Amino acid sequence: MIFVFCLPRLGSRGRWTALAAASAAALGSIPLPASALSWNWSYERPADSSGPAVQALGQLTTTDAPDANGFYTITAVAGQRNSVMITSFLPTGVAIPGNCSSVSSCYDSDNIVRLLGSGEGQLTTHGFGVGLADGTYANYFFADFLQPKVYLEYYSAPPFSVLPPGPEDSELAGLFQAEPVPGPLPIAGTLFGWGWGRKMRQRQRAAQDRNLQMGAPGVPRRM
Repeated sequence: MIFVFCLPRLGSRGRWTALAAASAAALGSIPLPASALSWNWSYERPADSSGPAVQALGQLTTTDAPDANGFYTITAVAGQRNSVMITSFLPTGVAIPGNCSSVSSCYDSDNIVRLLGSGEGQLTTHGFGVGLADGTYANYFFADFLQPKVYLEYYSAPPFSVLPPGPEDSELAGLFQAEPVPGPLPIAGTLFGWGWGRKMRQRQRAAQDRNLQMGAPGVPRRM
């Protein structure tokens, strides 16, 4: 049995409550090792001149211990994007359909995440990719090659043409955040991520709010 404790960090309590039930059901079919960690994650952006509003949120399942760079390996993703359920999680080394600069060169996911405050970005320039119930896909990553540095969502819809994106696709800046749910987080991770993570979270939100105000239409893909 999976117990999900949702924290209304980036949205209303009702939204998190509804998501908790849906995500618990989705994760219920995924074997959860005793040593795994569960995280709440979200990506949000308001509607502006560069594109529509996006609200994606749910749960990540990761390994319980980070690597030498502080990253945990993501093993499962559940949740929704704009009320469309996430139905698949792309394996490491696989790109979402259409997220390619050419037929032979695609932007593969590396499926790792780290605690807020433990590095410049919680995701890398590869990020993680998911498939949605309506047949579309999304890749969330940290564009540290841009100035200012921002989190981006590459959203891909049929017919999945290679770059440049078609009118059905988008690549938009937003606010990404992931936090382990209360539970058996290792002591070192707890002290590192929660002890001063709140201050870093406030700084990150303030900085990314400024970035969103600047807008990021037509930003280049990963270098």
